[in-house]
Amino acid sequence: MIAPPPSDGSPVPLGSVGADDLQEQVRRRLNAVGCRHVHVESLARRDWWGVIAYATTSDYWRCFDSLESLMSDVEYATTVREIWTATNGLSPQEAERRLLKHGRTISRDMWMTAADAVAYGALPEQVTVYRGGVQGCETGWSWSLTLETAEHFACGLTDGDGQRRVVASGTVSKHDVIALFTGNWEEQEVIVPGHLVTVVSIADQPADPG
Repeated sequence: MIAPPPSDGSPVPLGSVGADDLQEQVRRRLNAVGCRHVHVESLARRDWWGVIAYATTSDYWRCFDSLESLMSDVEYATTVREIWTATNGLSPQEAERRLLKHGRTISRDMWMTAADAVAYGALPEQVTVYRGGVQGCETGWSWSLTLETAEHFACGLTDGDGQRRVVASGTVSKHDVIALFTGNWEEQEVIVPGHLVTVVSIADQPADPG
């Protein structure tokens, strides 16, 4: 049986359990959630995102949940970031569970790459943010730094389904931002609980942002 990562957040050394044992444990866990492939090279590097990325997009979080007890705190944070930026984030409840109520010791820097940290450092103390979606989207945790990105996101989410498209804008304290992710399609994505954003407007968004 594979021991969980040490309490200091360092990874479980492959040699302590044997690479074959770890591979078999991971294979068993992934098979249990319907994922049949283990990328051995990624696992040998403890690149958990490389292991999970072979699943279908809709299965990423299920695979993550099956493996996260094998991850160190750093590996956990890094993998959450990679899945988050490869998908459309999470519902407020799931975001809270994975970003706040994870039972680990994870600092802001651990969520972010070096480029993310530089972008976060450049933020003003009060950050203007935008979120596009359907009515009620202001409770979400993923916010953009540009109005244009939020407008396009609102249009792309609700094509012909009759839901009201909106763009919320507001301000948030830099201190309350959990992380800033760069390099995904949004370029810069501010991760912050929606209830900490002071919403100043919620505007209807037409089908074509013009």
